[in-house]
Amino acid sequence: MTYQLTVDDVLRARWRATGLPTAGRSAAASTGQEEVRRLGAVQAQEFEMTLWSLARRTGESRERLLDQFASGDIVRTHTLRQTWHFIHRDDLEMAQAATAHRVHVSNVPLYREAGLDDRTLRNAAEVVLATLHDGPATRTELGARLGAEGLPSSGLALGTIMMWAELECLVASGPLQGKQHTYVRWPGPQRRPRGEEAAATLAERYFASHGPAGLDDFMGWSSLTKTEVRAAVDRLALERAVVDGVEHLWVGDLDLRAWASPQVELLNGYDEYISGLGPKAKRWLDRAGLARERPGTPIGAVVVDGQLAGHWRRRVTASRVDVEVLPLRRFTPDELAALDRNADAFGAFLGLPARLHQVSAS
Repeated sequence: MTYQLTVDDVLRARWRATGLPTAGRSAAASTGQEEVRRLGAVQAQEFEMTLWSLARRTGESRERLLDQFASGDIVRTHTLRQTWHFIHRDDLEMAQAATAHRVHVSNVPLYREAGLDDRTLRNAAEVVLATLHDGPATRTELGARLGAEGLPSSGLALGTIMMWAELECLVASGPLQGKQHTYVRWPGPQRRPRGEEAAATLAERYFASHGPAGLDDFMGWSSLTKTEVRAAVDRLALERAVVDGVEHLWVGDLDLRAWASPQVELLNGYDEYISGLGPKAKRWLDRAGLARERPGTPIGAVVVDGQLAGHWRRRVTASRVDVEVLPLRRFTPDELAALDRNADAFGAFLGLPARLHQVSAS
């Protein structure tokens, strides 16, 4: 079948494919762990905000999501790129088989800067695994054991050792101890898929949950090379259409219904609707160029009908959360009402009353 798609079609379909709730939840899973698996991987260096992303898609509470993290059904680890991701427990080995070699390549300057050669990394991993034999341990506790053995034990070197051990399928995240993250020994299945098979599985998850998307989008998301991406895609039965001169691929039927406007979301700045795209596709999220004069704002994104309309940040105290919105344009009354509902939902997620403020950029 030949498809004729516009940029607006792609944005609507992608919004729904990534599971955002105000456009309907037909694509989303009912639990956090199911949604993580459906999306393939979820960028997660902002731990609390990633939980918020999952809560918006599934309707689950923060407590339920934390339970799934504590049980190890949702794992936080370095994979795909040089950053944290949430991965479903059963997909850990698939993700690392597909992408760990690429992250290692990106990490070569990091290993060099931290003074970590292969022998040092392997010796450090032996100490880490021996320590974790007794149960979960924080990074500080692992650093103390490494230091006692005369190995690098702090700062960049410690963080790099732990990333290397994650990529080598030796360790992954454990349950929180208070507010401290822990590590445990590798909890994944023992079957080791081939890299080509794993890459194809990852590609199928991506184009089903992020599509329509281009090969460059998947390359950036997965860090795979163009050759590896083409080999993975060639193993799949994908739908295709050329949009704005770029071939876009996806799995299954597209939901191209018109917006029930306004669709308003307070998104994590690393939400998969944003971070799952390459540079050209990201420009489609700001077609009016509203952010061109405001580069480098490292906070959340206010998205209206699939387009960037502002930024936001949270200020949390013991008694309330202030949701501060930095508009990039004037909001309509309906959009402001939707922002109020989003702020209330965020407060409920944190178990705190919420107040919405419009502020100017500092």
